[in-house]
Amino acid sequence: MHGRRADRMRASAGSRPLSVLATFALLAGLASAPLAAAARTSSSAATRTRGADRTTQPASAAGATTGSGTGCPAASGSSAPASPTVGYPAPAVIVEAPGVTVKAVVDAHGRPASVFVRFGESPGYARCSATVHLPGSRGRVPVSMPLVALIPRATYHYEVGASTAEGTTYGRAETFIAPVARIAPGVTIGPLKLGGATPRQAVELLDRFLAAPLRFTFEDVYWSAPRARLGAEIDAARTIAAALAAPPGAHLRLELTIDPRRLRLYLQGVNNRFAHPASAFSVRLVGTRAVVARSRPPVAVDMTRMTAAVRTALDSGLDERVRLLLEPSAGSVPVAKAVVVRLASQTLTAYLNGKAVLRTPVTTGRPALPTPVGSYKVIFRASPFVFHSPWPEGSPYWYPPTPVTWAMDFYGGDFLHDDPGEPSDAFGTGSEDGPYASHGCVHVPHDVMAFLYRWLPIGSQVVVSEN
Repeated sequence: MHGRRADRMRASAGSRPLSVLATFALLAGLASAPLAAAARTSSSAATRTRGADRTTQPASAAGATTGSGTGCPAASGSSAPASPTVGYPAPAVIVEAPGVTVKAVVDAHGRPASVFVRFGESPGYARCSATVHLPGSRGRVPVSMPLVALIPRATYHYEVGASTAEGTTYGRAETFIAPVARIAPGVTIGPLKLGGATPRQAVELLDRFLAAPLRFTFEDVYWSAPRARLGAEIDAARTIAAALAAPPGAHLRLELTIDPRRLRLYLQGVNNRFAHPASAFSVRLVGTRAVVARSRPPVAVDMTRMTAAVRTALDSGLDERVRLLLEPSAGSVPVAKAVVVRLASQTLTAYLNGKAVLRTPVTTGRPALPTPVGSYKVIFRASPFVFHSPWPEGSPYWYPPTPVTWAMDFYGGDFLHDDPGEPSDAFGTGSEDGPYASHGCVHVPHDVMAFLYRWLPIGSQVVVSEN
């Protein structure tokens, strides 16, 4: 009734994670250099030089830098007496898994010299070893150079070369067969069980480890990312060399490195997906439909704490989900209350910050005096309150003075109020066409109206929608 208004492996010398093929190329004979750390020096006693009444310690490639590809210099073809000479002792090659040691005797005629091995699976010599630098001493100097990362059982061609300012000369061409190596039983590196694996199998295990996902969660969202995408890298050559040298049952630490740039870029992408500023609760009309938006506190990824959490998870190798860590909220979102009246269902729903806390059947305006669709605010309230008809006696819409317990005006004479005369089973669907239909107000059951009157302050939103 009542009134109305209308969301380190490295594949090369760079920092990218190593794929299976690229890593195997590093470890199994493609264009990459031997590891300086794997250099082996001659264990023989000092050798007396020919034509000199003194001894010369054998030189080795330990600490030498590595050439790449066909980086060995070409023979100069010089026959000058000052050109270095290269000979081979017996044996010239020591084959011992996982690598091979090539020996030579070099006479640089008192000049500083660089000694190296060019080698490959064909006489084209696709690779060049680390370089041994000899001081300018006279006499024949023994030199030892390690060759690692070889393809097991492959036949390799090689020549030892020496360069001075006078030119470059090579010894005779020789061959050797690369050994087959396996990691000792029971050897583990971090969470990886490498015991009994060949270098190639170990590479595959390392590659699978980097490709395996680290899992994340935030609220009810779950996702994962490969360790390599998070910046994890493994030095495959060093890792497998250490495993090959380890005794049976050894437990070694996995030396995982993390590219901070890649990790930062990934976490920034996660932040872009989930971060948002604080938003207040609102109800708005789209056509005749009420759209409710819940309030949300601000969300931002705590980059410092998340970086530390991801690093810990990567180092541990565990498969537990990493929870997204957020920055502390800068402030709380103000409490917002509203009610939505849906004419089609003859219901009223109360919302707190966008979450429904109460739903009740109601009775709205009769067809001739419908409750107006729109977005309003509570502008007045009183308890008790008496309604007086704005229509004169004799009008079909006139009604006698009607007292109610609670009344809340939301649109110039249209109220939310209880109706002592309406039975509790008369509210709900279709009641707007019944005998208790209002003159534009919204009739609310007595007990519900008692709650709304205490709960809903002046200024709160009241939305009337068709749906």
